[in-house]
Amino acid sequence: MGRTILTDCRIIDPAESKIIEDGLLTLLHGEQAPDCIGYCGNREAAKIGEMGADDFVLSLEGAALLPGLIDVQAELLNNEKSIPQTTLSAYRKAAEMLSHGIMTVGAKADKFGIVQALAESSEKYFLWLPMIVLVEETDCSPAYCLFRGLPEKGSKMEQLWLEEANKACRQGMKPVLATMAEAVCQPDGSLTLVRMAELLVEGGYSPMEALQALTSNAAELLGKGSHNGRLVSGFEGDIIAVKGNPLEKISDLNNCVMCARGGRLIHSTLSGLKKSNFNLLPPGYDY
Repeated sequence: MGRTILTDCRIIDPAESKIIEDGLLTLLHGEQAPDCIGYCGNREAAKIGEMGADDFVLSLEGAALLPGLIDVQAELLNNEKSIPQTTLSAYRKAAEMLSHGIMTVGAKADKFGIVQALAESSEKYFLWLPMIVLVEETDCSPAYCLFRGLPEKGSKMEQLWLEEANKACRQGMKPVLATMAEAVCQPDGSLTLVRMAELLVEGGYSPMEALQALTSNAAELLGKGSHNGRLVSGFEGDIIAVKGNPLEKISDLNNCVMCARGGRLIHSTLSGLKKSNFNLLPPGYDY
């Protein structure tokens, strides 16, 4: 079993409001996907053991390491018999989101239809299927407040959005975000999902609570909280690294320099590894 050892980072686990300086995280690679997190904690306390031939060490160059961002999308695919153009457009959007380290969830479809749509959806990306998670209906706790879509900047709708965010914050509700039909990026290049998180902060939530909306809250809401949305040993290796400190400036989430899904590195601009391609199906998934 090979490992990817990520070093030189600040680890942020929003679910526990935990920050680890000089952090180290290992991804355990096996024959069955998804791969999981091995060790996650302080570098000095890490017990890595002897390095194997398949181990790979990657410095995150001081970046902040977080769980992968989760966009609680509405149904991406709902036709089991055909692959309409609207479906292909949805998967192109999903491909673009993945390149920014965002996991889109909420797709419903027959398995073969998904594979076919992924294969035909884009010339630029090859998608890794588990990134679009198949989910059943889940019971939503009243403690959650779902914010859908991004209002136009300076509009009356934005003001209403902020008022609702402030009300939900005062009532102690957990925020969750869904971009819905919005474009992945705004005209200024910022990610729509991150801009929505900025509005949460403007509405009264703390940056840590906004990070929870993008990670652990969404995972819990979708019934994935036992294995996704956190940086914990044994959880799926869905992680991103960003330059800056999103706890001081939430918009730093736009600066994604590394992304891994299910333990597999799919995007990196770091000097030790430059990679930007997606695997259609990881080991262990047989459709």
